[in-house]
Order: sequence, then C-alpha cells, then structure tokens
Amino acid sequence: MIRERTLQQRDPLAALVGRPTSLLAAIAVPFYAAIMIALNVEDVVDPILAVMSLLLTVATGVVFARASNPMRAPFDRPSMVLVVGGALLAHVFGAASMWGENAYVRDDWGPSVVGLFLLAVAPFRPARSIAVAGVISTIVVAVTTVAQYGTLASAAPIHVLVVVAVTPVLALAAGSAVFAHELVASLDRWESLATMSTDALVGSRSDGIARSVQQDRVTILNQDVVPYFTRVLAASSVTDADRGDARSLAENIRAVMVAEADRSWLDGVLEQLGGVAGGSAGIRDESHLADLMTIDQRTVLRAVLVALHGQAGFEPGSLDIKLVPHGVGYRLSLGARVDVPAGALHELLDPYLAVMQILFRDLRVEMERPALRLGFGYGHR
Repeated sequence: MIRERTLQQRDPLAALVGRPTSLLAAIAVPFYAAIMIALNVEDVVDPILAVMSLLLTVATGVVFARASNPMRAPFDRPSMVLVVGGALLAHVFGAASMWGENAYVRDDWGPSVVGLFLLAVAPFRPARSIAVAGVISTIVVAVTTVAQYGTLASAAPIHVLVVVAVTPVLALAAGSAVFAHELVASLDRWESLATMSTDALVGSRSDGIARSVQQDRVTILNQDVVPYFTRVLAASSVTDADRGDARSLAENIRAVMVAEADRSWLDGVLEQLGGVAGGSAGIRDESHLADLMTIDQRTVLRAVLVALHGQAGFEPGSLDIKLVPHGVGYRLSLGARVDVPAGALHELLDPYLAVMQILFRDLRVEMERPALRLGFGYGHR
C-alpha cells in the first residue's frame, strides 16, 4: 500500500483525535443546506428537485462520515470522488430546483456546500488532490451560473456573477489545500529534527552498547569456560571426565549462540514483558517473518502487546502469534483471552488500531469476550 502525504496517513492519532470534528462537519453541512433552502423557498419552482438536492447533501455527509472513520482508513481517492461528486450533484439539483426564479447567485447554498466538504477533507487527502477537486468544482459551478444567466434578476455582468458564485468554492478549496500541505510539512520538519536527535543519540551510545554485549559474552566465559581451563591446567593430565565437560561446555555455548541467532525482535518483546520465547506456544515464526516488518510496523505491534499485558483481565499464557507467508506478502495472526467488557477493550485498542489500519493491509479485528483475534498483512515477497 502506497502511503499518501496526508495527516491521516502520516499521523493517524491526530486524525483520530479530529474524528468529532469530521462528524460535526457531516451533520452541519446538510443542516446548513436545509436552512438555506427554507430561507429561499420562494425561489424554489420544483420542490422535488429541492428535496433531492437536500437528500444528496445528506447522503454525501453520510459517505464522508463513513470514509473518515479511522477504522476504515485510509480515506482513498474513490471516497473523495464520491464526496465531491455528491456535493456537486446536490448543487446542480439545487440550481435546477430554482431555475427561472433564482434572483441572485450570492444566496445560493450549493457552492458553499461544495466548498465546506472540500474544507472537511483536509486531514484526509493530499493538497494536490484537494486542489484538483477545487478546480473541477469551480468549473462546474461556473458553468451552472452561466447557464442560469438569462433568468437571473441581477443586471451585473456575467463575469461578475461567475466570480460571486465560485468564490466560496475557490476560497474554501484553496484554504483546505494549503492547510493539508502545511499539516504534512510540519510533520516533515518534526520528523527531520527527531531523526537527527535519534541519530546523535545512537551514535553516542553505540560504543556503550558494544561494550555491554562484549561484557555479556565475557561473563559467560568467566562463569563456565575459565574455571574449566583453570582446573585442566592445574591437573597433570586430561581425564575422560574433562573431555566430557569440554563437550558439554561446547554444546551449551553453541546452544546459546543458536538461540541468540534464532531470536527475533518479537521474541525479545515478549521476553521483556514476562512472556515466552519464540518457538513455544507464544510465537510461531519459523521463517523469522517478524524481522521483515518496518520500524513503524514493529513500533505499533510492540505498543499493542505492551497495552495488552498492562490490561487487567489479559491472560499472558493465552497469547498465540503466528506469522506465515500469505498472498503477495506475509500475514500475522494474533489470538488472546482478554476478559474485559468489549467497550473497555475498544477504548484500549482503538488508538492502536487506527494506526495499524494505515500501516498494515487487510486489518481484521474480532472481539468476542473473552476472545480477541487480530490479523493483518504486510510486506512483499
């Protein structure tokens, strides 16, 4: 999945926090359209078309609310087409309902509805996509205005009326595109600074980490190997028991080295959380597919596991993680028992799921107390 330059895909939690605003827009825009139709009811010559235009606005609001749901992320291009197309169709029906009796274009509600929906999609679509939609919408509104010119009461020149009609669309679309661009640009600047700080921190600690790893190896030698050699050197000869001890030491050291080589980052996470190591019932990942996840994917999966282990009612022994090749990539399936009400589990996991919806393919979540089942795809083979 190609990630677009949108706030929702670059910072899913910010889009999740803004969910109430999206719902407000989905409700407020149709409400505004209903008020404007009521205020200009004397201009309506075809009530059926007026009602259809209002219903289209309501339907567009429903589509927008559904598409902007973090659990259905990302807000893709087809959703954008449906929202903008629905708003433009509502505008055309609204203009048709007043055809021949529309005194002034300045109080037409259609262009404002189109512009408000374009403004509402700012957190979900790239600036370029919004700008293109704004240009197309401006052309449609301009054509509609020109077509009505002979029936309008205003004696102003046609170009003036067109400017008046398209101003709400142009202004709100331009504002939305600039806002969307600045949101992502600010994230780029923050990530750049964070990366520089992280690189500097890693550089300053790399020597210490290397010394720590070396010390771990020396500790193993001091505990087992050095005493053995000291005993052998102190003796006058090498006995069969010494040979047996040597074989045992070699096998133990080899087992430690193999275990270290076979450990994935996911094994390490569960061990830190007090879980079980890979190869047991906890993780089934014979091909080390967990290591093929990106840094972002590892981070959110680690956060989910930490959150589950910190939740009362979670049974660590029930955790079962399986990674297998699947389709064009790989798939992780997670099962666990979390004996808490569904609402509490949703409250715990929804922020993480909003991020996972962006980072992984085909996210599937089932919560049937006490069972939790989660699966997603990632990577490419």
